Amino acid sequence: MYGRLRPALALLGVLGLAACVDTSIVPSCKAGQVRFAGRPPARLFAYDSTCRRDCFSSPSGACDAECPEVAVRSPLGRLANDRELSLGTFWDLGDGRALVYSFAFIDEAGGRAPDGWGFLATGGSRTYLAGETRATARFVMETTVRAQDPEGRARSDFDNFTIPVGEPLLAAPGRLELSIATSSHIAGRFYLFYESLRHEPEGEVLGCFDLRVRPSADGDATLQDLAP
Repeated sequence: MYGRLRPALALLGVLGLAACVDTSIVPSCKAGQVRFAGRPPARLFAYDSTCRRDCFSSPSGACDAECPEVAVRSPLGRLANDRELSLGTFWDLGDGRALVYSFAFIDEAGGRAPDGWGFLATGGSRTYLAGETRATARFVMETTVRAQDPEGRARSDFDNFTIPVGEPLLAAPGRLELSIATSSHIAGRFYLFYESLRHEPEGEVLGCFDLRVRPSADGDATLQDLAP
């Protein structure tokens, strides 16, 4: 799978992530699904030196992993203040760890720019690019591994997997395409590209999601859960 993706991913990077890739290799989501394909950067998984077929490891030696397309077993997401969209795969990594993709405008002046903006508040079909700026805010696409808090008792896995494992990685270039964003339904796809500290290509992920928007299971009015 990863070998088939590489030419398309390279072309997307050169052309500013334009929609020019063969759609047969881009994951397609039905209602209730989160899927992704490609190879996340190995340094996300520095805690695991084995050779995992799904590429969720950082092998210490030669490793001919296949990086197959992943259909997340228990797809979950989270909207925080309608300004941060997160998608998590909580059980595919094993050992109480989760891989989380997050998308948000971060106000670098400490405020809440862009004023009045929100994924659902803005609604409709929209595209966001990593690094794009509006006022004092910059759109970021962050990938992290989180560990489960052994003391966690929250109803949502997003509130139980809170311990960072290593440093978060920012995708650049990156693209988030929302096809649906309503008070009850959010769907779209994303393209994430990563560089090493030496600015060399390090990994790529293509993904999609189609989830329902629900009030937080923990009763927090600032949070909304995304689930099948």
